[in-house]
Amino acid sequence: MKTISTLFLCLVVTISTLFKTAKAQCVSPVLTYHNPVLIGGTAGEVNAKYKFSTVSSGVDAIMTVTGKTGGATLTSIDDNTYGYAAAWQPVVHTKITAGAGEGFVSFRIDFVKSYDNSVTHNFPCFALSFIDIDGDNDKVSEFVETKQFDSYQTSLSSLLTITQNNGFTRAQGPVLNYPDLDTTSYPTNIVFKFTNKNMVQEVRVGNRMENNFIPQNRYNLGYFTPMVFPALLPVKYHSFNAAVLNSAVTLNWVTEMEVNNSHFEIQQSFNGTNFSALGNTSNAVALGSSRSYTFVDNNAELKNNSVVYYRLKQFDKDGKYIISEVLMVKLKAMNDINMQVSPNPFVENLTVRFTTQNKGVAQLQVVSATGQKIIVQQIQVTKGYNSVQVMGINRLQPGVYAAKLVVDGNVSYTQKLIKN
Repeated sequence: MKTISTLFLCLVVTISTLFKTAKAQCVSPVLTYHNPVLIGGTAGEVNAKYKFSTVSSGVDAIMTVTGKTGGATLTSIDDNTYGYAAAWQPVVHTKITAGAGEGFVSFRIDFVKSYDNSVTHNFPCFALSFIDIDGDNDKVSEFVETKQFDSYQTSLSSLLTITQNNGFTRAQGPVLNYPDLDTTSYPTNIVFKFTNKNMVQEVRVGNRMENNFIPQNRYNLGYFTPMVFPALLPVKYHSFNAAVLNSAVTLNWVTEMEVNNSHFEIQQSFNGTNFSALGNTSNAVALGSSRSYTFVDNNAELKNNSVVYYRLKQFDKDGKYIISEVLMVKLKAMNDINMQVSPNPFVENLTVRFTTQNKGVAQLQVVSATGQKIIVQQIQVTKGYNSVQVMGINRLQPGVYAAKLVVDGNVSYTQKLIKN
């Protein structure tokens, strides 16, 4: 999912709950958010009002900026440079003054008839889902909060801290950054469920900052489409993680409580559909009331693939079993080249560090969001560790870019960049 400065918030309108009165299952509309038009106020300021036309057949969404707190500002109401084109993707900037604190931008979302925006449209039920609530790996962590919903749901492996205050329920993410833009990043997702409403009265998108943080844009993603958390293990399943090291993948999972558990079968796939068994394990390390399991995958085919999928098949002592969620692991760290860019976001200085198995000549490119090559720099590559200072970045305008390392005419690595 993303780089240091990228948070992606996902707002999903789905109908997955039961009518309180009718006990009938709702059918979700698929809402698409394109080309917002400013119809009132000043762009980015409080009371600015935007219209997203035809989010569903015959329905528009009117989005109003209702407040800005703690120095937070709205850089863009909908930046579709990355992520999903059909999603709502606001960009919220942290405060620019030093010191710890928190800030947010609040929004109101009204559903109205396309033929007459003064007439409201009522959904029997819908869900407001936030995706990838995490941090910058340093001193900034993201949060979202809303109110007047009926229930919420998180994954059993959730890393979110849930609190209530003044009628709002907040989901606070960790400082740890979770890469990629993926609705299956379950530990950092939450779903708020509503019934029989024509609006989201208030939703807040914000950040918590520690001392000496770097002011930055936070990229959020609101995806108005159904999202379902998978069923997890019958034991109380706390986490399921993977780490890539050299030519192997180490899997680790932790259970908080086990009843009638026999063993786990570890399964692998390279297409996410067809899984095969790698091995079994029943040995665990006791961590108080929890138990931690480890399995190392040394499959030679790992070197020939960019992505691998894992899942656990947990067996009870009576032979019954259940399949876990699927864990996707990117294997870029196994390629011949592994690149890091810092700082990110950057202002005046930018350094690219990478390791490679061979020496030679490579090309470092900085590319705009539209694909234009802004900087092209020839570099001499030595076997092993390399560190290169990027030249000419002072002429770049604030925004989103990509750093590409090109070797022998092929793009060997790409890293998203944020210029503040």
